[in-house]
Amino acid sequence: MILEKKTALLSPRGARGLSGVARFECFKEKSDVKISLNGAVKDLYAVVAVGEELRVVRPCADRVYLARTDLSGDCAVIVADGEKRVLCAGATRCGYDFSRLEEFLITAYGRTDDEEKSERQSVNIKEETKEESRKITEDVAQAPTNGDIADEKAADEVAADKDCETEKKSEKEENAAEEKTEEKPAAASETDIKKETAGDARKKAVKEKKKVRFFDRIADKIGRLLEDNEREEELCALIPDSRWVRVKADDGAYVVGVVGDPVEFICYGIPAENRLDPPDEEKGCRQWLEVVKGGRGYWMMYQSAETGETLTADVI
Repeated sequence: MILEKKTALLSPRGARGLSGVARFECFKEKSDVKISLNGAVKDLYAVVAVGEELRVVRPCADRVYLARTDLSGDCAVIVADGEKRVLCAGATRCGYDFSRLEEFLITAYGRTDDEEKSERQSVNIKEETKEESRKITEDVAQAPTNGDIADEKAADEVAADKDCETEKKSEKEENAAEEKTEEKPAAASETDIKKETAGDARKKAVKEKKKVRFFDRIADKIGRLLEDNEREEELCALIPDSRWVRVKADDGAYVVGVVGDPVEFICYGIPAENRLDPPDEEKGCRQWLEVVKGGRGYWMMYQSAETGETLTADVI
């Protein structure tokens, strides 16, 4: 039994573009895909390709099983909105031609599981509407006589008169309260004005600071690392749209990389011969990136380029 895994990083397309990751797995001749996006995913769907197979799925749902017994061939994904505009795309091979997926999206895509469910719900709604119509017919047949209607009308008029009197009284009380408030306006002291101005300045400074992406604040340091150290070709070839270098240290070496353009993830990795020996000194590096099946790889830590937050889920 062999566990096959493939990953495609999804890069944004257009002004409303999203980013994300598509993970393909095959085990015991059963294949599936899981699509995760960074951003709103309402009313979106994706076209998934594994080799020659094409299928429409909903992104960010549970894993979707495919009609494949292996993952041979290239794997690719495009995600679109309800107007068939592509928001992001990615593949396991650089230079992949997405035109086949886009044509399938426009002309011949199949119905998704959610659409079939929506149709079933529509049938149920029609049945419920028929039942409600039947009840309304019965209620009309049991409507009150003219005498009952006259009594109810008289009672409604009395209640309306009482409500009108109550409303006029409330209006008088509100007007009196407003006049009293206008007679004594509160005068702000000079000290209060200075405090308010200083507080506004601090809020504005914090707001301006939040607008700056985490990566933009450390871009110079990362840039020097990428320029001054040896390029790690193996990881550059393994992960699309990425740049990696190997940094020498006293006790060995580690890797540093960035993924996406503009950068979406900042990555740090410690090489290891297998996944049975995670590093004790680097508690953050606890996500395994396999390079050789069943063999060597890297213990990784990923950071969000937007916030600097350490990501706990697998990114690559």
